[in-house]
Amino acid sequence: SCRPSSSPPALSPAALLVMAAAERLCDPGSGRPDVELGRQPQTFGPCSLLALTCRYPRLLSCTLLRHPCRTGTLLRHAEVQAVRGLLELVPPDTARNIFRELLRGVNRRGFFDVVAPLVNATAIREPLASLLRQLDPHHAVEIVNAVPAEKLAAALEAPPAALVAVMGAVDPDRFGHALIPLLQEPTPLIRGTFVPLLERISHPDRLGAIICRAEARVLLWIVRGLEVTRLAALLDLLEPADLAPRGALMALLQGAADDPELVDSKVLPLLRRGDPAQVVPLLRGVSAAQLLALLRRVGTDNLLRLLENANAELAVKLCSGPLEDAVRLCTVADGLGEVMRNPLAARAVRQGTDALNDLLQGVQSVVDRGRESRGAGRDGSYQFGDVARGLLSGRAQAVDG
Repeated sequence: SCRPSSSPPALSPAALLVMAAAERLCDPGSGRPDVELGRQPQTFGPCSLLALTCRYPRLLSCTLLRHPCRTGTLLRHAEVQAVRGLLELVPPDTARNIFRELLRGVNRRGFFDVVAPLVNATAIREPLASLLRQLDPHHAVEIVNAVPAEKLAAALEAPPAALVAVMGAVDPDRFGHALIPLLQEPTPLIRGTFVPLLERISHPDRLGAIICRAEARVLLWIVRGLEVTRLAALLDLLEPADLAPRGALMALLQGAADDPELVDSKVLPLLRRGDPAQVVPLLRGVSAAQLLALLRRVGTDNLLRLLENANAELAVKLCSGPLEDAVRLCTVADGLGEVMRNPLAARAVRQGTDALNDLLQGVQSVVDRGRESRGAGRDGSYQFGDVARGLLSGRAQAVDG
């Protein structure tokens, strides 16, 4: 019987020859599983198998003998040079652990359809090796069992460091529910959106945080509905606090998860057409519940006109106030849409809202000084007389200065 030991068990040449021949009894198909077509493969025979085991003895384990058909399928369809090239890039212990878990958790069809084609694809060898060096063996089994080879090959066209950062940011217990649905998307979407996105974003780990915490269906709505350049710009403006479970973006995505019509008709147009530099402060300054309630009452165009033509900070303050007031404000902004096409009128509105925002900030500063002068913090409630105390405090500071 096979027992765990500190060194790899010795397999006799006869056992190796049996494994080399096992594929002829267990071959799941007649086609050659190769992502790169047009090449004549040299698969394993007795001599090449013996040479491989002599060079990489730590690959040997009792698991190979327990699954001779799966082992034989891989030997029959994996190219000798491709296997050697991959093993040169992956530490022996890492390769052994992943191979052992694949033998335990992947059937012969998975080795034929997924494992062998990926191993044979020399164009993705380095990104595949980078991923294997960081990937948990159990997650490797989940991926092979759920994602076709051509989609994995497409995803591996992304920058290896970015792909590893995304996967590393996904919690282990969320891996199958969060990341795999994204890898199961159509190959054109993976190549046309996911890969270019990883090429553009500065902090791929933040994308991993979104994948981990957002519901898969909401994430897919966003990925399918936004252009790569717009999505990358939004992600680069977000801070880690925005991606916390109760952060600005995550709260919005969680609040909209049960209303796909609202996401399609209001949230996506807001993200798609709004200036990211204006949209991100809006997400931070207005609670998710308030923003979703506002979007249910007004058109996206109304809100966008307000953001475009008024002082951005003031617009956020007003939108975070009483809902009815925010609705009326957006309605007025929409009614001024034609007027705002006139450069002089647009400049006047901008200057007026800038001045109003400065005035409100000045009043707030006076109130804060008044609170502090009576021993309350800036977050304390307003009391009658705070304005007077603040004005006197400011005058006293000016005299002292």
